[in-house]
Amino acid sequence: MVDGRAKAFIGLGGNFVRAVPDWTVAEAAMRRLRLTVAVSTKLNRGHLVHGEQALILPALARSDIDMQAGGRQSITVEDSMSMLHASSGLVSPPSEHLKSEVAIVCGMAKAALPDCGIDWDSFAADYNRIRDKIEAVFPDLFADFNTRIRQPGGFHLTIPPRQRVWNTATGRANFLLFSRGRRRLPGLRPRYASACDAAKPRPVQYDDLQPRRPLSRRVRGPHGGVHE
Repeated sequence: MVDGRAKAFIGLGGNFVRAVPDWTVAEAAMRRLRLTVAVSTKLNRGHLVHGEQALILPALARSDIDMQAGGRQSITVEDSMSMLHASSGLVSPPSEHLKSEVAIVCGMAKAALPDCGIDWDSFAADYNRIRDKIEAVFPDLFADFNTRIRQPGGFHLTIPPRQRVWNTATGRANFLLFSRGRRRLPGLRPRYASACDAAKPRPVQYDDLQPRRPLSRRVRGPHGGVHE
């Protein structure tokens, strides 16, 4: 997006331009795109930052009952403690024409890749088939995926670093350095990007250079700065 190679952006949920550390750069890049598509359960300020052409595709929320060709569906949810469990909506959707995120993505794939040999309709009809494929690719992590998400409390997704196990060449945690790009910082200040939690990864930038604003979620960064 920044260097102009990307022409379109399709995002599911959230506010992408404010979820990345350099949101000012992301906003400028987003506005240079030819097409932006937001698959969303509700409106947010990110919809005001878009390309030449923009679409907002409303989708079923977690609270909505999701009925597909294969019956009532359950999505998979991971909480901040790395527990995975099934989640099913309890209220009637606001419209019979409202589609789920899965149905929208499968519909896009079917239209864009008609001869790929993948039965996208089967995935949209029964989300268990998607989980079966995930289990086939990651058998150690997701063994009996569909069964375990439906047991009380779900199951814990093993994350090696949580047990101080680092699957790297050195056997230790490795850090990557990245360029700050065009932004100039006065003096030498610690600055890095991280993620808030395993359930909803979100890049966070820690430094004392961002303007203060009211935040609903706060963390303490270097130099005592409080950032989202």
